[in-house]
Amino acid sequence: MQPSPPRLNKHIMLVEDDDSLAVWIGDYLTSQGYDITVASNGIAAVEMIRDDNPDLVVLDITLPGKDGFDVCREVRQFYRHPILMMTARIEETDEVLGLELGADDYVTKPVRPRALLARIKGLLKRENTEVSHSEVSNQRISHGQFSIDAESRTT
Repeated sequence: MQPSPPRLNKHIMLVEDDDSLAVWIGDYLTSQGYDITVASNGIAAVEMIRDDNPDLVVLDITLPGKDGFDVCREVRQFYRHPILMMTARIEETDEVLGLELGADDYVTKPVRPRALLARIKGLLKRENTEVSHSEVSNQRISHGQFSIDAESRTT
């Protein structure tokens, strides 16, 4: 099996069982330059996240097969990219539970497209910053006879 060619656009997996909403959000995000994959149930979502390793997951809570809370809990064992929960559940307890299970953000429906896009961009930007910091932290910086381990900050 040949490796997949590198993606030029960020890949977002949308986990949403409402077909019309999934199409609307998918079309909007595609028009903004993102590659979109859609999963319509929780069981398939876990497998697809594991196989595809998207750059970000937009995750509904109320899903057939396995709810979004269970999906989040399960994929956080192997998935390190951002998860944005998008749901009709407006109770504070649901929001807190989602965040405690590993979601990076939580937005309620009805979703406003530009606000959703801003949250997605913010999460992706934050992740890129964290990655570049971790790349630097694994380096040794040298100048002349002086050398510093960037991670431990020792000479």
